[in-house]
Order: sequence, then C-alpha cells, then structure tokens
Amino acid sequence: MGSITRHLTMDALSKHLGESTAKMVLDLAHGIDEEAVKSTIGALPKSITSFKSFPQISDLADIEKWLNLLANDIINRVDIDCKRNKRYPKTCTLHIHSTSDRTYKNCVVELKMFIIRISHHDSFF
Repeated sequence: MGSITRHLTMDALSKHLGESTAKMVLDLAHGIDEEAVKSTIGALPKSITSFKSFPQISDLADIEKWLNLLANDIINRVDIDCKRNKRYPKTCTLHIHSTSDRTYKNCVVELKMFIIRISHHDSFF
C-alpha cells in the first residue's frame, strides 16, 4: 500500500474524483477511516462456506469421494442454519480452481428442486 500512496496526490485525485471522494480515497490509502464501526451483534451471516483442497486427481471414484465430503459438509451447515435461523439458501455456488492449468470456474445452482432431492439421500451421489 505504501507504493500506491507515494504516487497519489490530492490534486491528481481531486481532478478525477472531486475533492470529497479524493480525500476519502487518500485517507483510506493511508489507513484512515472515520466511518463509525457498525455493530454486527445479532446479524446473520449472508453465506455458508465450505472449502476442500485436495491433490490433483483424475479417478472418478476419488472425485466422487471429495464431492461427497464437500456436499455433506455443506448440507450439515445448511441444516444447522435452517433450524437455528428459519431460513434456507436460494443458490449454491461451486468454485473450482485448478493450479495445474491455472483455470477457475464457477457453477451456480438454483436450490428449489435440488434441496428436495438431496434431503431424501444419505449422500450427494
């Protein structure tokens, strides 16, 4: 962050952003934030996260094993949240990142019918 702040000047930022926005950007770049901290006591998290990292695999049985672990972990977390907070997720987003070929993919699943199907099975597959 220090290298950025050396190149930012109030004059240059004001020219592009206006004076008040320039001051805010410059202050934030220097670690200054005057905004009051908002209380999150009682606030519900907006997402449930589960992360699994595993070595490169290509065997279908190994892939199925890892996806089952991930799916069961998410289902358990959703079940706890549903009982505790009386809500259910609308979507599930799966992020896949491969370091071997540097790819990154997302898959978003609408959960209306999906949850009904999984709730009748012991495992994801």
